[in-house]
Amino acid sequence: MPRKAVRKSIRLKCRATSANLGAGFDVAGMALEEPFDVMEVTIAKKGIRIVNSGAYEVPTEAAQNTCGAVLQAMCKDFGIADGFLIKIEKSIKPASGLGSSAATAAGTAVALNELYRLGLSRKQLVRYASLGEQVAAGFPHTDNVSPALLGGIVFSSEASGEAELVRFPPVSVDVLVILPDKKKGSTKEMRAAIPEKVEWKSARSNLQGLALLFAAAAESDAEKFMAAVHKKDAIVERARSKVQALSHLPKLQELGDAYGFGVFASGAGPAVLAVCLPSNKNTREFEKEIRRVFGEQKVAVELVWTKISEKGVEPASSGEKESWLQCTECGKQASDDGIQCAMCSGLLEVKHDFAANISRQLFEKRGGSGVWRFKELVHPSLEEKFIVTRDEGNTFLYSHAAIDRYAGVSGILLKHEGENPTGSFKDRGMTVAVSEARRRRAKRVACASTGNTSASMAAYASLASIPSTVFIPEGKIAAGKLSQSLAYGAAIEQVEGNFDAAMEKVQQESKSQGMYLLNSVNPWRIEGQKTIIFELLLQLKWKVPEWIAVPAGNLGNTSAFGKALEEAYELKLIDKIPRLLSVQAEGAAPFFRLWKNKQEKLVSELRPETVATAIRIGNPVSWRKALKAITFTKGIVEKVSDQEIMEAKAVIDAAGIGCEPASAATLAGVRKVAKAGIIQEGEKVVCILTGHLLKDPDATIQYHKKKLELSKPKLQRS
Repeated sequence: MPRKAVRKSIRLKCRATSANLGAGFDVAGMALEEPFDVMEVTIAKKGIRIVNSGAYEVPTEAAQNTCGAVLQAMCKDFGIADGFLIKIEKSIKPASGLGSSAATAAGTAVALNELYRLGLSRKQLVRYASLGEQVAAGFPHTDNVSPALLGGIVFSSEASGEAELVRFPPVSVDVLVILPDKKKGSTKEMRAAIPEKVEWKSARSNLQGLALLFAAAAESDAEKFMAAVHKKDAIVERARSKVQALSHLPKLQELGDAYGFGVFASGAGPAVLAVCLPSNKNTREFEKEIRRVFGEQKVAVELVWTKISEKGVEPASSGEKESWLQCTECGKQASDDGIQCAMCSGLLEVKHDFAANISRQLFEKRGGSGVWRFKELVHPSLEEKFIVTRDEGNTFLYSHAAIDRYAGVSGILLKHEGENPTGSFKDRGMTVAVSEARRRRAKRVACASTGNTSASMAAYASLASIPSTVFIPEGKIAAGKLSQSLAYGAAIEQVEGNFDAAMEKVQQESKSQGMYLLNSVNPWRIEGQKTIIFELLLQLKWKVPEWIAVPAGNLGNTSAFGKALEEAYELKLIDKIPRLLSVQAEGAAPFFRLWKNKQEKLVSELRPETVATAIRIGNPVSWRKALKAITFTKGIVEKVSDQEIMEAKAVIDAAGIGCEPASAATLAGVRKVAKAGIIQEGEKVVCILTGHLLKDPDATIQYHKKKLELSKPKLQRS
């Protein structure tokens, strides 16, 4: 069976590169911010048609074009029978030494990987892109292809035929591209004009010298830097042996005003590049010197200023604002099909380039879903046809004198997320995540759950006609929640152990079985859960409360709330930041211990126990994101006992509002913090109730019959 595509087209920005960093040294290259080609690959009925526009022409016959060579090889290897239309907006001059062919070869490999979800590694992408370079240049040139794909400065090994993918960390320097003006000019002529000596001791060096310069600069070692500037060309293999040792340099630092140079890094074609380090003499003065020296050699040049790009091939703007995934730990941009960073296994989060017209009024005039009302803040580029919704959100705010008396705080508001379609806040995240699953044409979705997540996922997956599987901890799920999952048609897999065991299992199975994971590690879930905050602010007419209290289990809501508040503040929707109060059950409080003891890393609770099943989680996956949210909002983390949770629940229930046990942790936490004098008189407090009263009816009945076994307080860990 021919492989089927998951989307019809993709539009990509493909950056210029420069290889041969130093004369004759064919082992490394760097990506540039500009210039770049934009290419659009669209699936067609048959054949390969290449259409070129822009400043420069390229061959349009598939057999002679880098794109055609890559397409033919990948289609053969992966059983792709489709044809393709390729449109290239050409702004990188061919044969200039700026990686013109490498850019589009890299873009073609990335395009097919995304269109057909091939899941290729970076090394595999380099190998396919190098086939295109072979057609254009007669040589694979992984030193050009690697930075075109990955960005930055990348070392490669021609001997193995694959890039070693050893990268410098991002370096903040100006890059001067020196192009022959009007006439083509030869590589020999251009290199001959590179100044041996200029006022600021410019150096003509091979890669070893360039690498040593960066190393010295990173260490702020002026003496070593000056020695590197004067270092003469060395044997290629000796320089290559230094590559691995230089793979973890810190970010390049300014040396100070006393030192300023231009370090030349010659490309393979007539263009040459000068890496201009910060100095007391600004880059425009350096430009004048370059023009003078080249003029003395009677070589007319065109100068283009740019930067070393941290990014390689990436989505190109198509008039809409962009969203992308970024690792919360290493900061790298990630493939849009990921849940965790491929480089460091950190969690991903969605980043948006928000539209300029976002305002309070934009959201005030809309009705319908309480999530998609805020589409521009959640998933701005998602097409309407993919949205799976049950008009979730639009939950009410409640208050009651008995609640104020119990907490010792006047004017408490309860925002009841149990009023969502399946009875919990999870519907907000699930409408977005399942819509994303539909966009990427997921074959099956999956989650680990103690109840609420599974009920919500099963409902929305069924609405989208996507099969779903729920992994549950054996004997550790409320019957009411389990019945929802079964009723909505989810397949149930029982896992021996607690929620954390189920979470580990679903992550393994999702990778091996190709299921799209919908727990709160999914970054699109967080985008939907942000709307609890956006809707609350809208209901309060954008008057910000002093405190927002939230139950804390897997920490998805704590993470989402911090992200929402940060974005709302940056967009000037609010003018101050409320403090978050993240409340854990005493028998499942690893995040509380992390925060209280100022630990660098979370120590999991091996046997979490609490009557509040929705937050009975000992190893919350989103703790780093949550800690960032607490830090940003100057919030606090608290723990409460099961007795305190059930007492607070009884007060909420008796007020005619009602909630599941985990929800009541917020009121219990507010009471505890208010007694400690942290919440001041007159401060406005909002408690988030996350689930419906009937989510865990057995606990309610047993409590009122005085038969409920409540977990005993544990000794606090250090």
